[in-house]
Amino acid sequence: MRGSRFLAAAGWVILTALSGCGGGGGGGGGGGGGDNGANALRLSVAASRIDMTVLEGSTPGQGAVTLAARLNGGTGNESVFVGVEPTGQGVLLPIPVVIDTVARTGTATVSPNPGLPAGSYSGTLRVLACLDAQCASPIAGSPTTVNFTTVVQPRFRASTPSLAFAAAESAQPPAQGFTLTLPAGTVAATHVVRYGASANGWLQVQANGPNYIVRPNAGLAAGAYTADIELDSGTPQPRVTVAVRLNVSAGLVVAPSVEARVLSTSPSTVAAGSLPIESAAGVAATQWTAETSSPWLRLVAASGALGTPLQWSVDPEGFARLPTGTTSEAEVTVSAGSGLTPQRVQFRLTKEVAEIETADSLAVGAGEAGEVLLYGRLFDPVDTAQRLQARGFAPAAVTVRSPTMLSLQVPALPAGTYELSLSTASGLPTRTVQLRVLAPVDRGMQVVSTTGLKGALLWDAASQSAFVHNASQSSVMRVQLGGTPAAPTATTISRVVPGIVGIALSPDRSSVVVVTSAGRIVDLSTQDLSVMATRETGRTIDNAANPAMPLAVTGDNRLLMSLGSQWSGVLHYDLGRGQVLPLPSGDFTFYGGPWGRVSPNGQRLMLVQSASISPRPPLLLRDAGDGVLRPFTQNLTTFYYRGSSDRRGLRWALDANVYSHELVGEGQLAPPDGWFGQESAMSRDGSRTYLFTRNATVSLSRIWVFDTSRPVGAGFNHPVLGSLEPLLQPSCANEVQDDSCNGYATRLVLTDDDRSLIAVGDRHLVVVPLPADLRGGPLPAAASLMRRMGPATR
Repeated sequence: MRGSRFLAAAGWVILTALSGCGGGGGGGGGGGGGDNGANALRLSVAASRIDMTVLEGSTPGQGAVTLAARLNGGTGNESVFVGVEPTGQGVLLPIPVVIDTVARTGTATVSPNPGLPAGSYSGTLRVLACLDAQCASPIAGSPTTVNFTTVVQPRFRASTPSLAFAAAESAQPPAQGFTLTLPAGTVAATHVVRYGASANGWLQVQANGPNYIVRPNAGLAAGAYTADIELDSGTPQPRVTVAVRLNVSAGLVVAPSVEARVLSTSPSTVAAGSLPIESAAGVAATQWTAETSSPWLRLVAASGALGTPLQWSVDPEGFARLPTGTTSEAEVTVSAGSGLTPQRVQFRLTKEVAEIETADSLAVGAGEAGEVLLYGRLFDPVDTAQRLQARGFAPAAVTVRSPTMLSLQVPALPAGTYELSLSTASGLPTRTVQLRVLAPVDRGMQVVSTTGLKGALLWDAASQSAFVHNASQSSVMRVQLGGTPAAPTATTISRVVPGIVGIALSPDRSSVVVVTSAGRIVDLSTQDLSVMATRETGRTIDNAANPAMPLAVTGDNRLLMSLGSQWSGVLHYDLGRGQVLPLPSGDFTFYGGPWGRVSPNGQRLMLVQSASISPRPPLLLRDAGDGVLRPFTQNLTTFYYRGSSDRRGLRWALDANVYSHELVGEGQLAPPDGWFGQESAMSRDGSRTYLFTRNATVSLSRIWVFDTSRPVGAGFNHPVLGSLEPLLQPSCANEVQDDSCNGYATRLVLTDDDRSLIAVGDRHLVVVPLPADLRGGPLPAAASLMRRMGPATR
């Protein structure tokens, strides 16, 4: 029925879930919930349709409209789940929502999809509100259907960015042409030719509506000629320029440039071609040879007699290594005998194919079905899902969440490594990423001696290793765990990195990402801590904020961290492409920030702007589906010093409180009197939260296990299910907290299989196995896009 369809529907996104009373408009059908009388709980939506217009290829977010929803009536104490089911093309996913818990409203920002070809697209947004996550009990007014239409206006552009001609002194090259795509309502454009420094008036341009014919004059002297054809549509859209280059030669006659543009849908013919190699009249017959400067360009026929064309093709392996959405250049030098001047040809390859760049590579364990998030670029809602190639299994479902994120449902798989990629019509390969399916590992209690104050603690299930930032020794430690539960083993190595300020794991788990105070990014191998790469950011870092937490590295391979302890800005870095990026737009305040935690699947980042100024600015959320930073302006907290989340970032433990993804309070983590909470870890499904605590009176540590499977309400305590005690204390008992002994600097992490907790302090690294009754439950195979908001029912 509706409930199963609700959970399985592809592309569902969050709107809001609220409880309370107030006015509102809208309509729809549906059943009742709670009180069936005049004060029955009811959903109202402020619009029945929305219309959007966007320019093809414009920046995502332009042309957005808002959709408001409200819950009316009820007792004010209901648990309500609300979601949106989009149908048809035309809107960008995910749809961001701003929750106002005081007014009890939610406002969704619906953005048209500028990545679609020009045209009109229609669909619906079905808003549902239910008393359960499966939507078996809808409330009145649910579902409400909102119709939408998105008009994507054509962008003014030319069919090619450049034309290249070659001729001998006595000859006229053949004409070439291009076609304009004109804005809506226009039938023609005007043009002007702007010549380079060599000469004027040497180019003939004829226009017939959107079609243009271009040809250089005959009888030009030897030399290189350049010109730009500047085209104006007479609309506010930017002008378009077609660059023209002409080589006139008394010897070798070779076109100065070659352009190739490869899309996911391009035929194989775009990946190969020929380039005529001619000579001027009177040049003695001779051989020519050619060589390329780039590995992505293959010369199939790199030599021949004059008059024989050069044959070229795009090298498949070289193409796969090129970043998508960019233009790469290669230079080919053509030489011949008889004292002829070599000619240089510029090849430009534009790669615009949908490509996976990173994956949530440890998303599922052996024998469990689940969701794997894939991050990349240029994902098209119609075409991309059909292009996914999975080696070793058949995907259960593929959903395009946004132009940069895919959701892949996988069946239960045996332990092993599986490869994922996207095909192209041309047959050229794209980047391949790995899905690693690991069997759970049972461990016994284990203690590894160590010294020094510790920063971040990371766990890598692929190598079965804990990685530790040893702040006292300016090093990265690798503790590889092995053996059996009865006879555990550990092998420890370390590498000093001068100026180290923080560490993180790369999304593919191939490297430990280390940032230094000099602004250097060092990639250390997770296998042996050898240096894989070193990159300079051009920034210096005065004092990284909160180095006890891992650096914030998101699933789409972005790093965000503080550059200093005061008004020092943010390092926002693309680890995949090695580029410093501008911070996503927003009026944010960073003083001693930001710092944050990323959900284990890489999708959600909870970012602190500052805890050092008043009034404190709100927390920021980043979703890798669109990469935008959004402030939480109406919620219960503005910062935290310690944090953890379930695997999907739908439930967060921030210091002593548990919150929903929308930062609505779900309860408190309150250990018994005398115990002070330090670090937390949360099970994959969010049903268990583990709080590492100290008791100053007895100088002992203990891990308390809380039941966080359901909200109990802000200000109420989650039940305690039990406690665990380390075999030896990770840290010393000194309360002075100096560099040699700090009883409050213990870090905690939960292994990916939910079987063991690992704690590290200034004395020991301790492995604490989890009894079966204190573990979390299995992660649902499909992520529910329903969200619960409002007070808990008590």
